[in-house]
Amino acid sequence: MSRVGKRYMVELTGALVTYAAALVVAIVVIQAGPPAAVRYVAALLPVLPIIYGMRAYWRFLSGIDELQRRIQLDGLAFAVGGGGLITVAWGFLELAGLPRLPAVWVFPLLIWLWGIGTALATRRYQ
Repeated sequence: MSRVGKRYMVELTGALVTYAAALVVAIVVIQAGPPAAVRYVAALLPVLPIIYGMRAYWRFLSGIDELQRRIQLDGLAFAVGGGGLITVAWGFLELAGLPRLPAVWVFPLLIWLWGIGTALATRRYQ
């Protein structure tokens, strides 16, 4: 793994661990029933590590070669297209009676699809 890849993995791991801790803290605080302002701040607490993770990804993108950037672009295009298709289809299915999909699941869906798209693109360019 390249130096850029190693740095990304360290930063991303830190973001994920911090996210997990912030999520636990947010849930505990919200369930304790404090005033609304405290609940709102607690609810946004897990967003901070996500910002750090996005920063790590941007740094990763700036340090990789053109082929790796193309692979990342292909993966992101797959995620945006697939995520858009899935969320629109789900929205129409909600009209037909399926349960509502909470918005908090859209970003993890995009990350999952990005991983699949990146794996497909990596395989294509080998």
